[in-house]
Amino acid sequence: MQHTGDDAQPDVGHDIILTMLALTGAHEAGGRMH
Repeated sequence: MQHTGDDAQPDVGHDIILTMLALTGAHEAGGRMH
């Protein structure tokens, strides 16, 4: 059985974490470049 709500929340949260990690990594890399 598919639980859209239950499946959607972890997926969105995971995407947000990946996005934040990517932005943090990019920010740190940019800071180190300068």
